Amino acid sequence: MTPDGTTVYVTNENANSVSAIDTGTNAVVTIPVGTTPSGIGIGHTPFGVRAYVTNENSDDIYIIDADPTSPAFNTVVDVITKNVGDSPSDAAFTADGLKAYVPNNLDNTVSVIDTSTNEVITTIKVGVYPNIIVIGRVCSVPPHC
Repeated sequence: MTPDGTTVYVTNENANSVSAIDTGTNAVVTIPVGTTPSGIGIGHTPFGVRAYVTNENSDDIYIIDADPTSPAFNTVVDVITKNVGDSPSDAAFTADGLKAYVPNNLDNTVSVIDTSTNEVITTIKVGVYPNIIVIGRVCSVPPHC
């Protein structure tokens, strides 16, 4: 769901598309993406609100403009194909929106993407079959964090 709650994005794995659902009207827009979309991360980036759609079989990430005030709203504005790991499955953004992290199921890595260039800037080795990722603040002694 977009940060303002106006649009929900759902992957359609067998149709190689994403459905963008307007939460006010329930209107649906279908957006073609790569092969076997499996996850979506939505967040603020230097270019506004973006949805990063991970595609398991085509090993790429489609970027959709998710800002309803943008003329490119609900269209693919970029595709990341270089240095994406094997079977990307999800995406999450840092609080400042400058980086996105994508787990790659079949090569046991996480790709780190610079959201200002939409390029993979590093790859981190992790445990077996990473699938979902969340970014947040870990707090050990509330309310002092």
